Amino acid sequence: MIKGEEMSKLLTLKEVCERLRLHENTVREYIKEGKIPAIKFDRVWRVEEKDLDVFLSNRKRVIKK
Repeated sequence: MIKGEEMSKLLTLKEVCERLRLHENTVREYIKEGKIPAIKFDRVWRVEEKDLDVFLSNRKRVIKK
């Protein structure tokens, strides 16, 4: 972590799945592909809340009329 930078809340894989309403395997695949940045502690993945927010905002689409 860079000095002066605060880490946002760390979410479990289950919490990420619940927020996205996606299956755990799908979220794991997104992490593996680098679509969702994640931190691995031993065998457990954590996602910073701010990274999940960025992922969601990048996925928004505007429908043109």
